[in-house]
Amino acid sequence: MAITEAQQWLKKHSFMVPALECNIRQILALLKEENKSPVIVQYAENDPGLTLALLKRVNGNRGGQNSEYDIVDSTKAAISLLGQPVSFSLFKRFEVAEASINDPQQLFLFQQIINRGFHNAFQITAWAKELGHHQIEQLKLSAMLFYTGETLCCLHDFPTYLEYIDNGSQPQSEEQFFGFLFSELTEVVAKKLHLPETLIRSQPHNDDKDHRIKMLRLVSSICHLCELGWYHERIQTLLETFADYQQHAAEKVITKFHLFSIAAAHQTCLPDAWQPAARLMLTDDGAWSSRKTVAPAALKMEPTLAPVQPPQLQASLDAEKPAAHSPEQNMTIFERIKYQLQQTDVSQSAILSISLAGLIHDLQFKRASLLLLSKDKLNLQNRMSQSIPKESPLHSYQTEVSNSGLLKLLLTKPQAIWINPANFEKYQKLIPPSLLECTGTHDFVAMSLFIGEKPIGIVYADRFEATPGIDENGFNQFKQLISLTSKALKMLSSK
Repeated sequence: MAITEAQQWLKKHSFMVPALECNIRQILALLKEENKSPVIVQYAENDPGLTLALLKRVNGNRGGQNSEYDIVDSTKAAISLLGQPVSFSLFKRFEVAEASINDPQQLFLFQQIINRGFHNAFQITAWAKELGHHQIEQLKLSAMLFYTGETLCCLHDFPTYLEYIDNGSQPQSEEQFFGFLFSELTEVVAKKLHLPETLIRSQPHNDDKDHRIKMLRLVSSICHLCELGWYHERIQTLLETFADYQQHAAEKVITKFHLFSIAAAHQTCLPDAWQPAARLMLTDDGAWSSRKTVAPAALKMEPTLAPVQPPQLQASLDAEKPAAHSPEQNMTIFERIKYQLQQTDVSQSAILSISLAGLIHDLQFKRASLLLLSKDKLNLQNRMSQSIPKESPLHSYQTEVSNSGLLKLLLTKPQAIWINPANFEKYQKLIPPSLLECTGTHDFVAMSLFIGEKPIGIVYADRFEATPGIDENGFNQFKQLISLTSKALKMLSSK
């Protein structure tokens, strides 16, 4: 049996999971101050390594038929029962991941698994509150430790784990490399260390029908699958199953899951790790890879993220002045948009201004323009621009949709195109002559801008007379930014 294989693996390897430097640093600083134990507990609760060590120690003589004591299922309770002197002494000598893991790839992958646990814990806490569940701390702890088996394989059998990653890291594909599922190893560890029963019962290879357990299993599976992208068939099916579990509309549940993911990204103590929310703006993505890959040249129209539901555009788009910058001067354009979404008074017009300004100042385009679709859907007109002089014909450009060829095609669904000298001849007949005359270039990018299912216009950008011109990386960044802009507009419209 695979469980037996997991047990044999565990006999040869350690239970040890190092702490994160960001947590240990804060804890050690707080230990020098008085009356800071509640804050110290908060940092320990958010560290899987410290939590596992505390639970292992306090539950050593608990659980099982012969024990008169119940299993401790919270970090706070473990510290309380062990006592502050014992707990704090453990913190002072605890191993730190950033110091003990010498291989950069291993450290990166370890942090990604831990960050997935953060994401999972945030999601399950938010959903448990949303659905009125009790004992939320127990659910949160189980969610954070949900991927313990995979964490241990990454730490203590990294060559095999790297093979798994290099072969696509599809959920449950680990069995061909280790002889067992990560979830089965998690169960073995949980039973060995007397971890909460919720963690064991919720593992994917078990089929517990309890309502809370099913919720934890579904959310944890979604948090794993989103590493392969947010818009593939498997995760859509799972999100719909989660919506059925709640008896709510799938569109509403998916939108909330996305919003919770963005909120989780702002609270992690691993800001340099890849955040699941980042893929909400990507078109087609894969799992983590330990090798760098180069994408093939994209000379065709490419679909972007799928819309969810149609709202109304609420703000005027006449303002051409970018919105005020965030206090965080070192933010990327993607981070600035996410930051603005947290503000209570941000408008759709402000998001559009920030996005166009980002094309110029962050992504190194020379000109950027929003061609807005008229209310009757008959015309496209430049309504907002960056770095386009007022005397330029592009500044006042407008065209009828029926005669706009390529632009009309772009408006049929969220998609982007990169016109360049290599493919210009192929697309020349589709490009409106008036656009070529106004822009004076054969090297530009364009992408349809949607709010939900409704197209509102097209974003145009080029590197007019710049050397070098647009490259593959520039095109990919352009698509990511406009996809994020569409998503941001959608979020604002639903508020």
